[in-house]
Amino acid sequence: MKSFCKKIVIYILAAVLIVSLPLLLTSCKGEAAVIVESQLNIDENFSGSRVIGLNLPNGIDTASALKVLSDNCPKTPKGAFALKQDGLKIEFVISFENQQGYIDAVKSLLKRDVTVCYAKLNNLLTQGTRLEEDFDISELTQWIADTLQSGGFASNIQRNYHSNLVSINGEILPTGTTVSINSTTGHAVKGITIDTVNNKNNSYSRRFTFSLPEETYTALGDSVKEFFEANTDAKAQYSQWTRKGAVLDYEVTFSELTQEELAAVTNKLLAVTDCTAVYGDKENKSTALTQSLVFEERLDFFGFLGPQKSAVPVQYLYSLPSETEFGSPTVLQQGKWEALGDKINGVYTLDITQSSLNINIPDGIKYQIDGIDVILENKGEDSFIRTFDIHYSGEKAEKAVNYAIGFFKGKEANATKQSDNNGTICRVIFSGKSSDINKWVNRVFGSSNSFQYSRSGGFLSVADTVALTDNIDLTALLVDNNIGKLVKYTVTAVPEEAISSLNANSGSTNTVLTQGEKTGGFTVELGSGTSVVKTYSSIANTNGIVVYVLIAVFLAIGFVALLVRNKNKEKLLRQKLRRQGEQPESYKMNL
Repeated sequence: MKSFCKKIVIYILAAVLIVSLPLLLTSCKGEAAVIVESQLNIDENFSGSRVIGLNLPNGIDTASALKVLSDNCPKTPKGAFALKQDGLKIEFVISFENQQGYIDAVKSLLKRDVTVCYAKLNNLLTQGTRLEEDFDISELTQWIADTLQSGGFASNIQRNYHSNLVSINGEILPTGTTVSINSTTGHAVKGITIDTVNNKNNSYSRRFTFSLPEETYTALGDSVKEFFEANTDAKAQYSQWTRKGAVLDYEVTFSELTQEELAAVTNKLLAVTDCTAVYGDKENKSTALTQSLVFEERLDFFGFLGPQKSAVPVQYLYSLPSETEFGSPTVLQQGKWEALGDKINGVYTLDITQSSLNINIPDGIKYQIDGIDVILENKGEDSFIRTFDIHYSGEKAEKAVNYAIGFFKGKEANATKQSDNNGTICRVIFSGKSSDINKWVNRVFGSSNSFQYSRSGGFLSVADTVALTDNIDLTALLVDNNIGKLVKYTVTAVPEEAISSLNANSGSTNTVLTQGEKTGGFTVELGSGTSVVKTYSSIANTNGIVVYVLIAVFLAIGFVALLVRNKNKEKLLRQKLRRQGEQPESYKMNL
């Protein structure tokens, strides 16, 4: 009995062990600690690599982990990312040729905007090295942890950061998990003011004011004036030194600068090389009635030190022509675009307390119209002229028309200025086959606009039906004060393709017009949104007509031949009866 009980216990324990084994194995893959080491290697041109070493725990097979990571490694257009094995360590390498290449690679990895500022300085005011990033090593390795976890190597990957180093031309500098190196010394600048006027049409004015504390200009003497004057581009319209109490101001003004010149004079005065300025329709939001642009600028103040070796305080001012409306300016802060600054008396003002600035300033001009005429002329045989007229009046009409013409010509459309008794017109004309019209309306007015032509009818039909479908989407064009403006659609046709009916579906209204076989056209009013206009015409089917004519001719010939044949037959019978002595009248009687 005891032996039997022992066996029962053994069986129970074995069963428990079998059931628990998978759980035990799973728990072994619970948490895994990965030691992370990082080193950024750059030369004087910021060319190099970021090498992130991953020391995996014994429970994770390095070769298997490398394969899974390689299969899931993020892709970049220039192939900046690579993985390799170094013993028990896996290395994730980001390669780049310059500072912008490094920014682009990290941006694609993190899927957000990033900032990397670098300066190796040896000028009168500042000497030493500064390097700052706005992302953490944990962000660079997040995809690795996620991939190892989803690959079943562990339910939770803990990353322990052992070291984060920067090598600049072979000089090794330690830093934290977010790169921040400042080994500079020098003389302080009390503040900088940058005042910019965007005159539009690629013309800018900019005024710089550098404020120096007494201890700086006392220590450096006239050499500080020589430094700023040497960094002032020859395009400067005005420059002057002014003493205000214990502060010495250097003011320099530029005017009529192009976008490229604006960046160039700014880099030179700030003693850096990575300032940029771009202005345009980045998100393709502009229409023929609304100009929507964004001024994007990147500024680097690493060339100067503020009080107590801090970032130099900067006041940034930006203004636009009076008819232009400001959007909501945003500043890049730790990877996020945040609305900062104020608009005071039409001037955007921002106080900066950091060593770099990435700023977006949107603006726009909205032009009001009186109405729109769309005219479609059917010239027959799949040939059309489509005219799009925008009507303006008032004192701003000339500027509005010129903008619209420039917008359409930028899309290579045929746009001209016309006038009538009511005002000024921007006229856009498309001509050609239906496929040509479709290409143009799609390209100029957007993908939701189209034009289609179809002809239906059997081979033996006398007339074919021609159907035209014009999809018109004015949603993006008619916004704000232009919503509800009168939009008229007129269609005409040559007599050979006389319009028989029109169906205009616009918003919640549906208009059906019929005109029988009369030659002429229709005019219908459309809404501000999406409209579908369908017109139908009848056109003679030459093939069908020819076939029926031929059939009629053949039938006529057959009927005539039959008559002739009967006549000949009657004549022969008469002759036969005469020879037999019978009277032809009896034949007729018999007949």
